[in-house]
Amino acid sequence: MNNQVFYTVLSGTLVFVLGQILQKFFLEPIQEYKKTVGEIDNKLKFYANILTNTGFNQKMLVEITDTMRTLSCNIESGYKQIPLTGFFSRIGCIEEKKEIAEVAQGLIFLSNAGGRDDTRIEKCDERINKIRKILKIESLD
Repeated sequence: MNNQVFYTVLSGTLVFVLGQILQKFFLEPIQEYKKTVGEIDNKLKFYANILTNTGFNQKMLVEITDTMRTLSCNIESGYKQIPLTGFFSRIGCIEEKKEIAEVAQGLIFLSNAGGRDDTRIEKCDERINKIRKILKIESLD
């Protein structure tokens, strides 16, 4: 009888510990990464009129520059916190490493070019669409 109680307590403890490991090391980093993807979606939509046009004031451009650079850093750091990225990208939970690098570069491009130069405005729109495609951000309309 005592052995049965001990094994029940031990197995319950092991299930709890494994659940916590799964949550802390796998689920929470993926959830944080997905949260960053949602924020990128929000900011690309919110700043789209400024990123794809010229003639805005310097204060607004500085705000956009900071936001796009922050998002670029956040997507990379969030991705790096996920263990087994190769496995999770193969099963479709997250994007591949090279795609995240492309998204980060696209956000830096938007930070540098958005709203500033008529010759790069078309490229800004292309980058926005490419970022959305890579991150599988669907339109709700």
